Amino acid sequence: MKKKIILLPLFACLISSCSKNEENKFVTGQNADKPVVFYGTPVLTQNTLNGSYQLEYDDEALSFNDKTLYVGLNYEELANLQADMIYNYIQVNKDSINRKKTNSAGEVIDENNILSYILVTDDNSSLLSRMQIRAIRKRLGTLETDTNGSEILDCGSEISIKKQGTLQFTNADDTKTEFSIEEASSIVMKGSTSSVEYLTRSIFTEREADTSSRPIDLVITVSDALSVSCYNNWCRNNKVPVFGFGGNSDALKCMQDKVDVPYAGTVYVNNSYLAYMKARALYNLMENKDNFYEYGITVADDQGCYLENGSKYIKYVTNSKNNSKKLLLSGRIVNYTNASEYSNYDERKNFDSTLKYTSTTNHKIWYNRILTDRSIISEDAAKDIDDYEYTYDKKYFSMLNLNEQMTDEERTTDYYKLQNEKYFLKQFVNLNDYDGYLIELYKSTNAKEYLSAIKQ
Repeated sequence: MKKKIILLPLFACLISSCSKNEENKFVTGQNADKPVVFYGTPVLTQNTLNGSYQLEYDDEALSFNDKTLYVGLNYEELANLQADMIYNYIQVNKDSINRKKTNSAGEVIDENNILSYILVTDDNSSLLSRMQIRAIRKRLGTLETDTNGSEILDCGSEISIKKQGTLQFTNADDTKTEFSIEEASSIVMKGSTSSVEYLTRSIFTEREADTSSRPIDLVITVSDALSVSCYNNWCRNNKVPVFGFGGNSDALKCMQDKVDVPYAGTVYVNNSYLAYMKARALYNLMENKDNFYEYGITVADDQGCYLENGSKYIKYVTNSKNNSKKLLLSGRIVNYTNASEYSNYDERKNFDSTLKYTSTTNHKIWYNRILTDRSIISEDAAKDIDDYEYTYDKKYFSMLNLNEQMTDEERTTDYYKLQNEKYFLKQFVNLNDYDGYLIELYKSTNAKEYLSAIKQ
């Protein structure tokens, strides 16, 4: 999901700097000894996605010094979770999920086990969306390859050649159930001049009106914002399962409706965890905690503060060759069987009772944040995500000043496309005044631009 930019210097207590890594070519000056935490947008090389669409983290940048860290989502694991969720649903419901083609009299005229799904994406140029699309198609057997065997990852307004695959399941009596599966169509919502509601309604109604087409058995989207729209405009009334991603409150409420389970599931990501993790990890680095990746995160600090069940979803990954470090957050599958656990869910209050305010500190941090894009998700949902950030920033850096906010004119899409990292880097000055840096990239491959400035 693309985001909008706002610059937030954060003020909070001076700390001793970390030891200098003489072997790293970035490191030359005093500022290069200070903690650097990249968060949100992953720190990647120019070859981010190879032929297999695997993440390629920039290990050189993430080993800038011994207090450099990336905090973000575990993209690959989350994409695979969504694909597994869809596959598992088909397996459990294989006896009823296939909507047979019938004639005007309601008689079945096609006995073949053929499943047809529609894929709705927000922006297939975003890294997470591309990985979701690939994982879903690979799991369902509809991922195409060209004549050289390279994977084809397209997602247009309509697919001219249907993507087809085969799924086989073993029954309790060791017999086999086999489905042919096809991606009937796909649509990208990002940048559309029409509303999400209009497009999701029209694509379904037009297809259902086409008597030559097979019935739609599944609707798959890459975000709950899109899934909720599909649910409200077509899936609920037609009792067709829809799958989302993100676990927002609207999606969880839809699952609790249990209208023949058309909202079949989502991958829940606790954004409040993510907001807390990056602030707390930087705080730990400044406090010279050896276990900076777990103290107050997956294990209790001296005030009993930690993320409940965090150890199940948070993974600390290092590259022993060059000491690059990542702290990654995954999620969990939530569906009609466990959605009741979220009956009182409220995104703006989704903070664990085990989290406590720390004592006042005086760290002075250079901090930039990208506000959530409102073009796909609702204004309230976007505000929820930004509230996560603000709440935890205040928790660990008590003298939080919001200034240098961009004007409404500057927040236009064209402005951000033109600026890219330029706006951030213009503000990345007077680095001697700060004790650490908390950086969200606009572009994944631009970490070196900041590090080059720090080493001066």
